[in-house]
Amino acid sequence: MSFFRIFPIVTGHGEVRALPVLLARIIREVQPEAAFSILKPWRCRENQLIDPRSPVLENAVRAGIQAVGTEGAVFVVLDCEDDCPARLGPALRERIQGYARGGLATVVCAFREYETWFLWSLESMVGEYGLSHDAKAPNDPESCRGAKEWLASHIQGGSYAPTIDQEVLTNAMDIKLARRSDSFDKLYREVESLVGKLHGPTPR
Repeated sequence: MSFFRIFPIVTGHGEVRALPVLLARIIREVQPEAAFSILKPWRCRENQLIDPRSPVLENAVRAGIQAVGTEGAVFVVLDCEDDCPARLGPALRERIQGYARGGLATVVCAFREYETWFLWSLESMVGEYGLSHDAKAPNDPESCRGAKEWLASHIQGGSYAPTIDQEVLTNAMDIKLARRSDSFDKLYREVESLVGKLHGPTPR
């Protein structure tokens, strides 16, 4: 059994604690026997990350490849907001694979924002974690602009703090329900692919 490391790159303060939880949950689901470590995420500003003239993404990816060596991968996750994941994702993926110089690296863009994934699995969390019992996600969660604000309006006390609540909800969300989101399903499949390359085929 091989041990591997994942080096996350994020843009939000909440993702610094939440994304390692999410990646670990998916890895354990696709390969229960996996031995792995998720390193502390490298956080950088989104506008710098996507700007092809900025060295921020290149520096982060190269630092990640150096940290994980040949037994690991760099995993970039960012909010897409008003951009199209199908356009931005491949463009960034091509860039980071160039920076990685043969190392494993990939990128996933959350449609609108990370919190949109919570809306897809909201039914599994209603009445718990501060969410009101009558909370009901929009019929099309991806049509919701401002998922953070939506959550704040349905959490007792009327506030949503990404640095606290994002990790809690990530630990509680139903991954199967969240996979109804194309962008979350993309993240799941990217993790599954990396685990297959680093550890071996996933059990069926």
